Amino acid sequence: MGLLYDGTGCGEGTSIGKAGMSEGAFLYTYGLHKADERMCERAGRFLEELKAESNHIIRSWSDAGLPVVSAADSQALIQLQKEYCDKRKCLYCRFGYEYLKHT
Repeated sequence: MGLLYDGTGCGEGTSIGKAGMSEGAFLYTYGLHKADERMCERAGRFLEELKAESNHIIRSWSDAGLPVVSAADSQALIQLQKEYCDKRKCLYCRFGYEYLKHT
């Protein structure tokens, strides 16, 4: 696996661990740096093929009723956790705002 990933190396539900996540993130960042939209899309597809992480952050979101299926989902939720939840910026987060509005 590397920059030449063509989508044929992973089946649905395949988990290749943190190396695969890092590779997907690197591919996306490299695509942004080179302004290569195709590379960014390929990185997104790559992360959608990987199995979601299993850690306390992801379990918390799952317990709240949010389906977490792929690595792309788990990476997005970890980013939300770091940028909004950990910084207590609930009102700036769509999920946090909706949650607070209904409590």
